[in-house]
Amino acid sequence: MEGAGLVAGALIFLATAVVAVPLCRAIGVSPILGYLAAGVLLGPSGLGIVRESEPLHVLSEVGLLFLLFAIGLELSLDRLRSLRRWALGLGSAQVLLSGVLLAALALRWLPSPGAALVVGFSLALSSTAMVLQLLRERGELGVRHGRVALAVLLLQDLAVVPILLGTSLVTNGGPVLAPALGLAAARAAAAVVVLVAAARLLLRPLYRAVASTRHSEVLLALTLLVALGTATATRALGLSSSLGAFLAGLLVAETEYRHQVEADVEPFRGLLLGLFFLGVGVSIDLGLVREHVGALLLLVLGVIAVKTAVLFPLARGFGLPRNRAVHVALLLAQAGEFGFVSLALARAQGLLEPAAASLLLAAVALTLFATPGLAALARRADALLAPRDTEPAAQALEEETRDLEGHVVIAGCGRVGHIVLRVLADQGVPGVGLDLDPDRVQELRRMGLPVFVGDVARKKLLEAAGVERAVVAVVTIDRPDAAEALCAILRRDHPGLRILARARNRERVRRLLEAGADGAVAEALEGSLELSGRVLEALELPREEIDRVLDGLRENDYARIEEWRIPEAGSERHAHPSRH
Repeated sequence: MEGAGLVAGALIFLATAVVAVPLCRAIGVSPILGYLAAGVLLGPSGLGIVRESEPLHVLSEVGLLFLLFAIGLELSLDRLRSLRRWALGLGSAQVLLSGVLLAALALRWLPSPGAALVVGFSLALSSTAMVLQLLRERGELGVRHGRVALAVLLLQDLAVVPILLGTSLVTNGGPVLAPALGLAAARAAAAVVVLVAAARLLLRPLYRAVASTRHSEVLLALTLLVALGTATATRALGLSSSLGAFLAGLLVAETEYRHQVEADVEPFRGLLLGLFFLGVGVSIDLGLVREHVGALLLLVLGVIAVKTAVLFPLARGFGLPRNRAVHVALLLAQAGEFGFVSLALARAQGLLEPAAASLLLAAVALTLFATPGLAALARRADALLAPRDTEPAAQALEEETRDLEGHVVIAGCGRVGHIVLRVLADQGVPGVGLDLDPDRVQELRRMGLPVFVGDVARKKLLEAAGVERAVVAVVTIDRPDAAEALCAILRRDHPGLRILARARNRERVRRLLEAGADGAVAEALEGSLELSGRVLEALELPREEIDRVLDGLRENDYARIEEWRIPEAGSERHAHPSRH
């Protein structure tokens, strides 16, 4: 890539995406692995088409920033507040214990305690970009292990500042380390608070003013400015630019322009992810890997083993059940992208010999390669260790929802309920499902969805689902009378809860509304409307006109649609047409 510039680098990257992504989809592996492998193949150790250079680093960093911005858009500050116990407790303990243990191991091969500490704490952090992307792809950001992993990753991003400062202090022989690092952590927290407050005051007026121009390209330009500007501000304050991009996404998610911004960013999400991991792949030196394969394998396995061994008992101690604890431990067992920054800095400042630094950088990259496999192993271990019978499942349900507020409870996870739960999971919205069919529950849990066996008519089970802290209950159970009874119970016991229900026909919609539901959807009628809309679309009617027609029917003419339906053979309408 040297001498070719940004344009040639962009062309190479786009060609890589066109080939690698479809190939990975065809063989059933994550595109992340495809980009990493393509980087190794095209890099100096492979075909030599792409070389490490400043343009590549710029493209790679931009990709990482916008990936984290897009992930932040899917969350909200209110949702993150519920994670503070996990971040401050589990996250802090994980960084400290993992860092000390890894530093103690590194001291056997490194010349000074200072260098060992820098290496230990650099490897203690996990990959925010890769883990959050994997959770998002699998719809697990709203599941309990996803929320806990996110909390730990956020704390790790804040820990970047003390680690960078510690590297500088060790190199320059600065003041006593512990007080200086404590001061750095306090400064980081204060900087985040100031940034959040300033952005909340400015973002809405800015977006309102730009939106009033009715130029979509200007709105996209503002989004780019907010993401890159916040990342630059956090870097200037001594924080991680990745943390700044993530915060920018969170803050935009608090505005009414969130969905428009998501639509603008969505087409670029996969490409931005690829930019970062292509750069990671290029940085791997295959010659070094071949020369020191034994030491590298020991290093990679050692990092994964130490972090897993630290996280699992800590997660159990903080109240996670066995299956979720092992899931989180394996999911966060890799070293992170910050390792490339801190280890390169340590090498530049003379803390690490070039050969040792190169070996460590290769180990970081290889742990990233191992992450999709670790995530698959985590899901399998979670499924094997999950409770099997109803009573332990009720206890597991209470564990799942203990730290939840503002979540969604879904009663019935059949053909409709499980789709609702999947949509929520894809958007990072926490939700839990309840269903009586153990085979169905087992299948949905294998898909990573938080579904539990239980009869929703039992008050104890609803309490275990945290319904008193939920914001919405969705009733999709197949038994109409049971659905109406549940709506009545929920309305009586939880007057502030919003209740939405699925019905078979218009008459059941009416009865559900009378029972206490805030809204009900006639499943067959909505399917008919959706199909009608597709027909009108095929006839090339304007989308605005189609929406107007369908919305008008939904608001005013459900009864008219019901009259259009042909009665089924043997139905009451068929048997007594004169009554209608």
